[in-house]
Amino acid sequence: MLPDSDKEIKAEILDEAIDGEITWVGYKTSYDGKTGIFKLVKENDQWKVTNKGPREKGSF
Repeated sequence: MLPDSDKEIKAEILDEAIDGEITWVGYKTSYDGKTGIFKLVKENDQWKVTNKGPREKGSF
């Protein structure tokens, strides 16, 4: 068991950019305080998380 595994982790959305079927979301969590970006792709009317390509830049 991890030392803080029973601690509630909170996420904060810092920024978002929608471009048709792709959305970029900037976030920060209370787990480590670091910021990150993830990419969502709309597939069959559902938003799904996907990996960012090695040379792919987000919208922010």
